[in-house]
Amino acid sequence: DGAYIPRGVDGRRPLSLAAKAGYESILELLLGAERADPNERDDHGQTPLSLSSFMEHIGVVKLLLSVRGINPDPIDNYGRSALSLAAEAGHVNVVILLLSIEGVDADSRDVDWQSPFWFAIGNAHKEVVNLFIGTGRVDVGMTDNDGNTPLAWAAWKGNLDMVELLLATKGVNPSSRNNKGQTALTTASIKGNEAVAKLLLTIEGVDPDSKDNSGTTPLIFAASGDHKAVVKALLQTGRVYSHHINDKGNTAIAEALWNRHIDIVELLNDWDDVRRL
Repeated sequence: DGAYIPRGVDGRRPLSLAAKAGYESILELLLGAERADPNERDDHGQTPLSLSSFMEHIGVVKLLLSVRGINPDPIDNYGRSALSLAAEAGHVNVVILLLSIEGVDADSRDVDWQSPFWFAIGNAHKEVVNLFIGTGRVDVGMTDNDGNTPLAWAAWKGNLDMVELLLATKGVNPSSRNNKGQTALTTASIKGNEAVAKLLLTIEGVDPDSKDNSGTTPLIFAASGDHKAVVKALLQTGRVYSHHINDKGNTAIAEALWNRHIDIVELLNDWDDVRRL
């Protein structure tokens, strides 16, 4: 009694170490100790439940949730909950279990104002994403601190399946803008995600020639990034002005020339020639 218990890596005590490693029997013994704290925190503010949820030790998670006084929705130093960590890792069974527990916030936000749903979308965990949507307890059109939605995040990462799923979900605005005034189509164009850009161009209400806060269009971004297929897809809509000048005085062809993307320069010139016929 009163003995000093050293902390391990990241300031973790034996209880947390056992939970992270999935040692259920050892954890059970440790929890039986009079002074055991099932809600102890490591240097990152993560509890045994946080660690076992992220590692998908479902037996450990169930054991911890059965302990009197357990906090089923611990929040670490970064604002991440146990549910958020499980969602990011795609651990379906852990997510199902945590969502069934009273007091667990399905739509909690971390320090970047990103939710468990956001992390599931980012890693293309379709089953987990559908679980969240099915609860009716998450904001599918949420925005993070930068104003980005899950749709914009999926478009940026090139996750076509996630983009398709979100576009079919009520409450998702395909034309929403982030703090820079950029849409999901803009982010897809910046990254050169051809399949995503082409899909978004088929959606009613999506403006292929939208301007962000700097007056830059998807076409200018795609030309600057040497994303030929996206440039071609945007031009083929017949709804973009290829000579638009942004606030920096640049056009799509100027960006392509500056970055020595000769194939883009030729494509834009050829397109102008065809349009003049």
